[in-house]
Amino acid sequence: MENNLKKVLIITSSFPPEGGGGVRRVLGYARYLSDYGWAPIILTPYKKAPLLPDGVEGRRWRGSGTVYYVPWLDIRGAINTLERFLPELRPGPERTFSSYLSANKTGLYPWLRSWLLVPDEYVTWLRPAAKKAGEVISRFHPKAMVTVGPSHVSHLVGLRVSRCNDLPWIADFKDPWADNPFIGYPSILHRRLNLRLEKKVLGACSMAITVSPSIRSGLERIHPGLRAEVLPNGFDPASFRKTGAGAEKGLPLRIIHAGLLYGSRTPFPFLEALKLLKARGVSPAELQATFLGAASGQTMAAVKREGLEEYVEVQGHVPHEKAVDTILAHDICLLLPGPGKGTITGKVFEYLAAGKPILCIGGRGGDLEGLLWETTGKRPFEINDPEGISLAVTEWIKEKGSKGTITGNVNRKRLQAYDRSVLTGRLAKWLDQLTT
Repeated sequence: MENNLKKVLIITSSFPPEGGGGVRRVLGYARYLSDYGWAPIILTPYKKAPLLPDGVEGRRWRGSGTVYYVPWLDIRGAINTLERFLPELRPGPERTFSSYLSANKTGLYPWLRSWLLVPDEYVTWLRPAAKKAGEVISRFHPKAMVTVGPSHVSHLVGLRVSRCNDLPWIADFKDPWADNPFIGYPSILHRRLNLRLEKKVLGACSMAITVSPSIRSGLERIHPGLRAEVLPNGFDPASFRKTGAGAEKGLPLRIIHAGLLYGSRTPFPFLEALKLLKARGVSPAELQATFLGAASGQTMAAVKREGLEEYVEVQGHVPHEKAVDTILAHDICLLLPGPGKGTITGKVFEYLAAGKPILCIGGRGGDLEGLLWETTGKRPFEINDPEGISLAVTEWIKEKGSKGTITGNVNRKRLQAYDRSVLTGRLAKWLDQLTT
């Protein structure tokens, strides 16, 4: 670690070898903070994996920093191992997907997660992480600390650390905590307990950052007087420089959804429109859709139930580099944000970076609509508007049939504000302010 860089302790449950969209935000911090004078020290749960991708080499980071993998009692992983050979859960009659994409087949894990593991399954990481954080602070003497949630246990680790160390502390909320629209609490007491923990964190941290204005307003309501800033998710231009992938000329029109499906974030609004198109004579030779990401079994079950197997391919989870290549090989990017005025899924920024038109279903009247209008001049569709969605897809089919390709309309100048290097520079500026 370079001696001329100030050190910052970053506590997060999301870091390679774990995948998923949430990892990309912290990965950006780890990659670019050294460009702004800060050396990150990452504290994260130890998760077994055959390899450590994205530049993690043992316990050293390819940039200027160190990664500490802290062992813990992984309850979800243990249950998932026991349930490995059971069939995957399918969507229920309420047309929602399982909120937890693994370790849920017997119902044991969801019950534990809802009733006993507060705020979530990483609660068993709290004590070992706090102990290791103390050791890291004694060894490296960082100038500041950043905690990234969810898992909000990361914030609770930061809360313990703050009681023994006078470190400026930025609490990063990728998602809301007590008011998360994707989480249903089993009782009002559970919500109150989560809210109480959230208030303690907000009262102790130096400032909070989050991904959208609406979530920031929610944090400010919980703790009036809190200094809170918006630091959006973004994209890494390097992910798009290494590939030569591109969409094939001519029909079929290819639509892709890349990302997690869970809770009320499901493919059903799109499948309803696809059924309309099928009924109106649109053939599989004219239209194909691909779904990447976890919950592939549930997605395929929904596709079969609607009789759309000839139109839809479900690939499941793929490495990030392959996901980017697959996005670039399609014409239209399907976005299913789910509920919440402040919900801006991180995948939208990679869609924008790919320069593809975005078919967004949901998010009307929220922060996501503002982002799409700013960068593309387009607005989302309502989730209960299969007619409007099908008409838009029909127009794209006509455009590709006549021109051979689909033209995106992304405002590249505005998009540069969401470059992860630029965003990390904003984080570094706040760290500088808090430590001078």
